[in-house]
Amino acid sequence: MPGAVGSRHLLVSQQCLPDALAASLEQVVQAWDEGAPESAHGLLDQALALAQ
Repeated sequence: MPGAVGSRHLLVSQQCLPDALAASLEQVVQAWDEGAPESAHGLLDQALALAQ
C-alpha cells in the first residue's frame, strides 16, 4: 500500500480525475500520512468503487 499512496500523487498530477474521485484519493493519502493504514485501506476501497 505505501507504493500505491505514493503513486497517487503522480497519477493525479498527470490526469484529470472527477472531483469526487480526486477528493476520495486525497482522503486516502491523509489517512495514510496520519498513520492510519486500516482507515486508508477502507478509503482506498471506496475510491476504487468510484473509479469503476
